[in-house]
Amino acid sequence: MSTTGLSGLNAGQIASLDTTQLAVLTKVQIGALSATAVAGLTTTQFNALTTTQFTSLSATGITGLTPTQIAGLATTQVALLTATELSGLTATQVAALTPAQSRR
Repeated sequence: MSTTGLSGLNAGQIASLDTTQLAVLTKVQIGALSATAVAGLTTTQFNALTTTQFTSLSATGITGLTPTQIAGLATTQVALLTATELSGLTATQVAALTPAQSRR
């Protein structure tokens, strides 16, 4: 699927992809996911993202993380977030960080 096609996926469409389909997405394709698409990733899908894929999420994509997705981040993943990405989190997203995650 093209980067343009991926950027237009809604939450339901992204949720319909299986982890095998997500596994083959390139850094550019992952980076093209909108905040809505990122929010639509199921727990299984989100947990299946590789470190390379996770770090390829755009700052806009990061703003789409749900509180459940944020709470499920490993401390190593939180440590990979840039200052720009962290500053873009909403109050709800920040509140979802666990004490271990916020010791970053």
